[in-house]
Amino acid sequence: MSQRSFEEVWRFIGSLKVKEIRTLSQGAQNTILNVTRNHVDVERVSTKKRFRAYKRWFEEVWKELGARGVCEFPRGHRRIIYAILACLPEVEYSTYPVTLYLMSQPTHPFCKRVKREA
Repeated sequence: MSQRSFEEVWRFIGSLKVKEIRTLSQGAQNTILNVTRNHVDVERVSTKKRFRAYKRWFEEVWKELGARGVCEFPRGHRRIIYAILACLPEVEYSTYPVTLYLMSQPTHPFCKRVKREA
């Protein structure tokens, strides 16, 4: 399996039918409000706080995932990025510790597999 280009990943994110996304670490519910050419607008449901996750941040994580096959321990804005990237069919994740695994790479044997909607 070859890895998708980041532009393909960005198009996938823009086409997600699922707009309610929970962070992998705490299960905090977020709503994707809008996806533009350069960012994703997100609202935390519990606080109604809105924030912007920039495309370049997604690209950094995607490059790391492609290079290493694994990304671990998101901090700050990376929490929502991990949650959104976990919607990709070729990405699996664990919640403890929070880790993403690229399926075209060797993966952790205890990786959580869930049904995803696209």
